[in-house]
Amino acid sequence: MTVSNHKQQKVVKLLSVGEAASRLDARRRDLSILFYQGEFRDDLCPVVAGRRVIPENYLPMIEAALRRRGLPVREPDDEDPS
Repeated sequence: MTVSNHKQQKVVKLLSVGEAASRLDARRRDLSILFYQGEFRDDLCPVVAGRRVIPENYLPMIEAALRRRGLPVREPDDEDPS
């Protein structure tokens, strides 16, 4: 899903928890638990129609939190070039 702000013409891609976990090679459950524990900002990653939506540009924050807690996440050399 993408959202466009007409004033700035900036398109923000929104990801589900599963998509974010897949991009980070992380476990969906770990992300869900960290959201539940309040590790991430609900104002930036709200629940819409019963689903959490995560802006693509928030992935580095999620990755950093996973690393701080020693949870599995992709290695820096495994970065997706796309």
